[in-house]
Amino acid sequence: MPGEGRLVYIAGHRTTFLAPFSHIERLRPGDSVVLRMPYATFVYRIRRHRIVAADDLSVLRSPRHELVELQACHPRFFATHRYVVYALPVKVLPADGPAYAVKAIATR
Repeated sequence: MPGEGRLVYIAGHRTTFLAPFSHIERLRPGDSVVLRMPYATFVYRIRRHRIVAADDLSVLRSPRHELVELQACHPRFFATHRYVVYALPVKVLPADGPAYAVKAIATR
């Protein structure tokens, strides 16, 4: 869950089930990812992406810091690979308090 200092892994379809990640490849380093939870809104900044084999489970390894990974099948209409986008936290807006920046952390 966002705010717990661990991996936040979100997978979505590109062509079915409303296709939430239909255009995941358009996300670029520097773009924002915003996750709204009942307790806070979390803002992340995209750092990079990579394409991995469908059976590459290394993407599920939890780092020692908070990291968002967005995943979709790749290429479109096939499931041979996964397109993974990595984003680091930059700001938290608690539901009941002032916003604060997140200290810079190492990337993987």
